[in-house]
Amino acid sequence: MGCAFLLLLQRWETLLLIGCSFPKQKKPFSAETLAQIEAIDLERDLEVLHELGMCEEQLLTVLMSTTVLKLGARLGKTLYEIGTMVQRQGDRQKPSVLEIMFSRTCDLFQDSELTCSWSVFEQVFAQLVWNYQMCM
Repeated sequence: MGCAFLLLLQRWETLLLIGCSFPKQKKPFSAETLAQIEAIDLERDLEVLHELGMCEEQLLTVLMSTTVLKLGARLGKTLYEIGTMVQRQGDRQKPSVLEIMFSRTCDLFQDSELTCSWSVFEQVFAQLVWNYQMCM
């Protein structure tokens, strides 16, 4: 699961590099956009995408990117600030914040008796991201 996610993330990261260069990305979300982000029903969306045949790695990417977006928006982060969590910095050799949070979440499940469902994974991942973003 992890390797496939990282490959998807690398492709997505290229798109973010381009998108984060637009000045509009550094402006706060409008009230309307914040309401739309908050209204995203991640659990329902994951169910629909699963029924449409999306593979687990792709669902994981949707879960993590949506979680990061929603938490960042709640904390008043701009799209640029949220995007920098996903991108590898500098020479791109060190993992991004998102990759680190993903690895830590997986580590927590490997070292515990918890059953890893989508909702439990999302809760643990969201808490790690929340804690990180509170420190930004």
